[in-house]
Amino acid sequence: MRDTKQSNSAISFFCMATIVCTVLTQVPAFSSIFRPIMYALWILTLCVGVMNNKFRIPFNRFLVLYGIALMMLGAECLILFNTHSNSYALQIVPLPFLCYLVGLLYAKVMGDKTIFNCLCTFFLVSLLMFSYIFVTYIGSFSTWLNADYYIYEQKNSAAQIIGCTIILTVFLIKPQQRWINISKYVSLTILFLFIVTMQCRTALVGLIITALVYYFTILHGRKKLAVTVILCVALIIVFNNDVLTKYITKAFVFNERQTKSLDYLTSGRLTFFREALQVFEEHPLVGSGHYRVDDLYLCILSDVGLIGFIPIIILLITRIVKNISAYKRYKTPFTSCVLCLTVFYFCESLFEAYPPFGPGVCAFMFWIVCAFLDARGEHQWKETEA
Repeated sequence: MRDTKQSNSAISFFCMATIVCTVLTQVPAFSSIFRPIMYALWILTLCVGVMNNKFRIPFNRFLVLYGIALMMLGAECLILFNTHSNSYALQIVPLPFLCYLVGLLYAKVMGDKTIFNCLCTFFLVSLLMFSYIFVTYIGSFSTWLNADYYIYEQKNSAAQIIGCTIILTVFLIKPQQRWINISKYVSLTILFLFIVTMQCRTALVGLIITALVYYFTILHGRKKLAVTVILCVALIIVFNNDVLTKYITKAFVFNERQTKSLDYLTSGRLTFFREALQVFEEHPLVGSGHYRVDDLYLCILSDVGLIGFIPIIILLITRIVKNISAYKRYKTPFTSCVLCLTVFYFCESLFEAYPPFGPGVCAFMFWIVCAFLDARGEHQWKETEA
């Protein structure tokens, strides 16, 4: 019994420490300090997980598929080393493999209490860190409203973490005390406002579409009626209040120039998409070896061509299908959470280069949740109650 408690304590410590350091790498002032610590903790957490599983790796079909995709990508970049040694796909795709493997290793050994502690740690460190970022880099809503440039440069990876935090907390942390529950939703509203002030438009659109999927697919009965009434009242208030309308317009339109065309509105993405397609047409099989554009699919096509794109897209489609199928089969709070995370990251992938594979390990919780889904099957990650 004592050994079991010590083992659980070690698991809890390594998991929470890894979560904290991973999120803290998003703060520019702390990034250089916490990045090496973060990678060391991921490796240590992996080693502890392997030891806890008696040195057995819990293989499944998706892990094997991921491994095959990595081998094909690695072989292509090795054969074409002169042009592909600095491939973006080679830099981003392998990292979630580690996150997913760690999730598999811990899925069956973590108790509900440890899971609850990890979820709360992720929520609290995200809230505290992004509050610090807001105060340090943005300062106030009036500063943001009058700014004609992006105040916080690492906004896209930060927005992924905030979006993931919001979705996980809504579905999986269910406080019994009313005041804690109210505090939770107030905090989540603050996190959402941080996305607004960072002007992470892709994340904003992703969360809005995710909310629509939740409304039309998951929400039923009295809750749906209550949400409908609240939304109608909120929309009436917003469209009849010039100040609120101004804030919403600012969140989606950076400056007056962006209203001139769709290309300007998307920060030149349509032009960049056309250029990426031209690069792909020039090198359809193997790509250019080092090309980045703000769309995951065009980025991979222009970077590593069809040879690299096909295994990666098969991997991603398999993941999406598994997540949607799990929701259709079980319809638990956990699978609802997985569905919403999948929708959010799919939206992100349309207008950012790396989600859900990166940048770095900022999408780590998505892959860990997917690992829990695959490892636990019917015994889903339960709602956790404070």
